[in-house]
Amino acid sequence: MASASSLILVTGGAGFIGSHTVDRLVAAGHRVVVVDDLRTGKRANLAHHGALRFAAGSPVELVVADVSHGLFAPLAAVTAAHGPIARAIHLAAQVSVVHSLANPLVDVAVNYVGTVQVLEYARAAGVKKVAFASSAAVYGDTPVVPVVEDAPCRPLSPYGVDK
Repeated sequence: MASASSLILVTGGAGFIGSHTVDRLVAAGHRVVVVDDLRTGKRANLAHHGALRFAAGSPVELVVADVSHGLFAPLAAVTAAHGPIARAIHLAAQVSVVHSLANPLVDVAVNYVGTVQVLEYARAAGVKKVAFASSAAVYGDTPVVPVVEDAPCRPLSPYGVDK
Protein backbone atom coordinates (compact mmCIF):
# COMPACT_ATOMS: atom_id res chain seq x y z
CA MET A 1 0.00 0.00 0.00
CA ALA A 2 1.03 3.61 -0.36
CA SER A 3 2.98 5.35 2.37
CA ALA A 4 1.21 6.86 5.37
CA SER A 5 -0.44 10.19 4.56
CA SER A 6 -0.68 9.30 0.85
CA LEU A 7 -3.76 10.52 -0.94
CA ILE A 8 -6.04 7.55 -1.66
CA LEU A 9 -9.18 7.70 -3.81
CA VAL A 10 -12.17 5.56 -2.80
CA THR A 11 -15.06 5.67 -5.24
CA GLY A 12 -18.32 4.69 -3.57
CA GLY A 13 -16.69 5.53 -0.24
CA ALA A 14 -19.93 6.67 1.42
CA GLY A 15 -21.49 3.23 0.99
CA PHE A 16 -21.35 0.38 3.49
CA ILE A 17 -18.22 -1.37 2.21
CA GLY A 18 -16.66 1.87 1.03
CA SER A 19 -17.03 3.65 4.36
CA HIS A 20 -15.42 0.74 6.20
CA THR A 21 -12.59 0.82 3.66
CA VAL A 22 -12.19 4.55 4.33
CA ASP A 23 -12.05 3.87 8.08
CA ARG A 24 -9.21 1.36 7.61
CA LEU A 25 -7.26 3.71 5.38
CA VAL A 26 -7.62 6.60 7.82
CA ALA A 27 -6.54 4.34 10.69
CA ALA A 28 -3.41 3.54 8.67
CA GLY A 29 -2.63 7.25 8.40
CA HIS A 30 -3.85 7.99 4.87
CA ARG A 31 -5.78 10.98 3.61
CA VAL A 32 -8.80 9.73 1.65
CA VAL A 33 -10.72 11.39 -1.15
CA VAL A 34 -14.17 9.85 -1.43
CA VAL A 35 -16.08 10.24 -4.67
CA ASP A 36 -19.70 9.23 -4.24
CA ASP A 37 -22.93 10.41 -5.88
CA LEU A 38 -24.85 9.64 -2.66
CA ARG A 39 -27.58 7.68 -4.50
CA THR A 40 -27.11 4.83 -2.05
CA GLY A 41 -24.11 6.04 -0.04
CA LYS A 42 -24.69 8.27 2.98
CA ARG A 43 -22.76 11.19 4.46
CA ALA A 44 -23.65 9.69 7.85
CA ASN A 45 -21.36 6.73 7.08
CA LEU A 46 -18.42 9.15 7.05
CA ALA A 47 -19.61 11.75 9.57
CA HIS A 48 -17.33 10.48 12.35
CA HIS A 49 -14.39 11.78 10.28
CA GLY A 50 -15.49 15.37 10.86
CA ALA A 51 -16.28 18.06 8.32
CA LEU A 52 -15.30 15.83 5.35
CA ARG A 53 -12.95 18.52 4.03
CA PHE A 54 -9.17 18.38 4.30
CA ALA A 55 -9.17 22.15 4.84
CA ALA A 56 -11.26 21.67 7.99
CA GLY A 57 -8.74 19.19 9.40
CA SER A 58 -10.55 16.00 8.39
CA PRO A 59 -8.51 13.11 6.97
CA VAL A 60 -11.41 12.58 4.52
CA GLU A 61 -12.58 14.82 1.70
CA LEU A 62 -15.99 14.00 0.20
CA VAL A 63 -16.51 14.94 -3.44
CA VAL A 64 -20.11 14.42 -4.54
CA ALA A 65 -19.92 13.27 -8.16
CA ASP A 66 -20.95 10.42 -10.44
CA VAL A 67 -17.92 8.39 -11.59
CA SER A 68 -19.65 7.62 -14.89
CA HIS A 69 -19.28 11.32 -15.79
CA GLY A 70 -15.52 11.25 -15.25
CA LEU A 71 -13.12 12.15 -12.44
CA PHE A 72 -10.88 14.84 -13.92
CA ALA A 73 -13.14 17.81 -13.14
CA PRO A 74 -14.43 16.58 -9.74
CA LEU A 75 -10.89 15.86 -8.48
CA ALA A 76 -9.11 18.88 -9.99
CA ALA A 77 -9.44 21.22 -6.99
CA VAL A 78 -8.54 18.51 -4.45
CA THR A 79 -5.43 17.34 -6.28
CA ALA A 80 -4.33 20.92 -7.04
CA ALA A 81 -4.48 21.73 -3.32
CA HIS A 82 -3.33 18.44 -1.81
CA GLY A 83 -1.27 16.61 -4.42
CA PRO A 84 -1.85 13.67 -6.71
CA ILE A 85 -3.84 10.54 -6.03
CA ALA A 86 -1.40 7.73 -5.15
CA ARG A 87 -3.81 4.78 -5.23
CA ALA A 88 -7.48 4.20 -6.09
CA ILE A 89 -10.03 1.74 -4.75
CA HIS A 90 -13.02 1.54 -7.07
CA LEU A 91 -16.16 0.48 -5.19
CA ALA A 92 -18.77 2.76 -6.82
CA ALA A 93 -21.49 0.71 -8.48
CA GLN A 94 -25.14 0.19 -9.13
CA VAL A 95 -25.45 -3.00 -7.09
CA SER A 96 -28.94 -4.35 -7.72
CA VAL A 97 -29.23 -7.34 -10.05
CA VAL A 98 -32.98 -6.70 -10.33
CA HIS A 99 -32.37 -3.04 -11.26
CA SER A 100 -29.78 -4.09 -13.84
CA LEU A 101 -32.33 -6.35 -15.54
CA ALA A 102 -35.00 -3.64 -15.56
CA ASN A 103 -32.60 -0.81 -16.48
CA PRO A 104 -29.60 -2.27 -18.31
CA LEU A 105 -28.50 1.07 -19.81
CA VAL A 106 -28.30 2.68 -16.37
CA ASP A 107 -26.35 -0.31 -15.12
CA VAL A 108 -23.89 -0.12 -18.01
CA ALA A 109 -23.47 3.65 -17.55
CA VAL A 110 -22.73 3.39 -13.85
CA ASN A 111 -20.81 0.12 -13.67
CA TYR A 112 -19.06 -0.33 -16.99
CA VAL A 113 -18.57 3.29 -18.06
CA GLY A 114 -17.81 4.29 -14.45
CA THR A 115 -15.05 1.69 -14.29
CA VAL A 116 -13.59 2.86 -17.60
CA GLN A 117 -13.67 6.45 -16.30
CA VAL A 118 -11.78 5.44 -13.14
CA LEU A 119 -9.19 3.51 -15.14
CA GLU A 120 -8.74 6.35 -17.62
CA TYR A 121 -8.26 8.84 -14.79
CA ALA A 122 -5.73 6.52 -13.16
CA ARG A 123 -3.81 6.08 -16.41
CA ALA A 124 -3.73 9.77 -17.26
CA ALA A 125 -3.01 10.96 -13.69
CA GLY A 126 -0.28 8.41 -12.98
CA VAL A 127 -2.14 6.58 -10.23
CA LYS A 128 0.15 3.67 -9.35
CA LYS A 129 -2.45 1.03 -8.39
CA VAL A 130 -6.19 0.55 -8.77
CA ALA A 131 -8.17 -2.01 -6.77
CA PHE A 132 -11.56 -3.04 -8.14
CA ALA A 133 -14.38 -4.81 -6.29
CA SER A 134 -16.08 -7.49 -8.32
CA SER A 135 -19.07 -9.62 -7.28
CA ALA A 136 -20.12 -13.25 -7.03
CA ALA A 137 -22.71 -12.30 -9.67
CA VAL A 138 -19.99 -12.82 -12.30
CA TYR A 139 -20.30 -16.57 -11.69
CA GLY A 140 -24.08 -16.81 -12.14
CA ASP A 141 -25.79 -19.83 -10.60
CA THR A 142 -23.14 -22.34 -9.66
CA PRO A 143 -23.67 -25.68 -7.92
CA VAL A 144 -20.31 -25.41 -6.14
CA VAL A 145 -20.37 -23.57 -2.81
CA PRO A 146 -18.30 -21.81 -1.76
CA VAL A 147 -17.51 -20.32 -5.15
CA VAL A 148 -13.81 -20.15 -5.88
CA GLU A 149 -12.27 -17.22 -7.70
CA ASP A 150 -11.14 -19.26 -10.70
CA ALA A 151 -14.62 -20.75 -11.29
CA PRO A 152 -16.00 -20.16 -14.80
CA CYS A 153 -17.77 -16.83 -15.26
CA ARG A 154 -21.40 -17.21 -16.35
CA PRO A 155 -23.14 -13.95 -15.45
CA LEU A 156 -26.93 -13.90 -15.68
CA SER A 157 -27.52 -10.15 -15.53
CA PRO A 158 -26.07 -6.90 -16.85
CA TYR A 159 -24.73 -6.32 -13.32
CA GLY A 160 -22.84 -9.63 -13.43
CA VAL A 161 -21.41 -8.81 -16.86
CA ASP A 162 -20.25 -5.34 -15.73
CA LYS A 163 -18.58 -6.68 -12.60
